[in-house]
Amino acid sequence: MDPKLRRRVLTEWSGGLVPFEFPAPANLAAVLQKAFARIGIADRLRETSLTESWHEVVGPTLAAHCRPGAIRRGVLTVRVDHPAWLHQITVAHKKDILLGAQARFPHLKIKELLLRIG
Repeated sequence: MDPKLRRRVLTEWSGGLVPFEFPAPANLAAVLQKAFARIGIADRLRETSLTESWHEVVGPTLAAHCRPGAIRRGVLTVRVDHPAWLHQITVAHKKDILLGAQARFPHLKIKELLLRIG
């Protein structure tokens, strides 16, 4: 809206009193990003992108038996549902999963995988 027209409408609406001004609305995305960074959940929100795309990183067979956990100091914890699958992933797939996660999610700065039953 034109600022002069806005001022005139506000003046008429207020009965000729000194017109008041509303601050310009803030960009909601920017406000939320600052708030999330302040309270420390910005990193956790970025980790959800890995969780949502996990089946694309490891494939449908492995995704049925393992899921990503938290990332702490560059170490991604991967929870595996059975000891046999833990051994299989450790021996045959660990390096591929690490490289796939690093390539697809460089912003997460994953350096290592920690495989756990759970």
